[in-house]
Amino acid sequence: MTTENTTPADDKDAANLASFLEKVTPTIAESVMKSIDAKVEERLAGIAAKNAELLGKLQASKTETSSVTEQLAALSKQIADGPAPVTEVTIGKADARDPRKYAAAKAKAEEAGVTLQIDRDK
Repeated sequence: MTTENTTPADDKDAANLASFLEKVTPTIAESVMKSIDAKVEERLAGIAAKNAELLGKLQASKTETSSVTEQLAALSKQIADGPAPVTEVTIGKADARDPRKYAAAKAKAEEAGVTLQIDRDK
């Protein structure tokens, strides 16, 4: 099969190359598959290790749930009870001389329905 641009030697080289590729392709494919298999196995082992770690943490958190539940109940009770009621509003002597601060403190006391106390030591 020689054409104007090829010689019989070129045809022989092409045939040798085709024969070489036929013989080498399965070996290369097998080598690539082994490499891919090794990487997949490595990744799966890493995933299995992480899965085991997360399951261990989950088990540990389930055993601690009672203490977390107790803490949550205590916090809920504190929130439900609310802050301690205000019995008086106190300002310092120097603040009582400032008309703005005195008026603000007096308004706060009236809003809370308690008395306004002036701390003479402040």
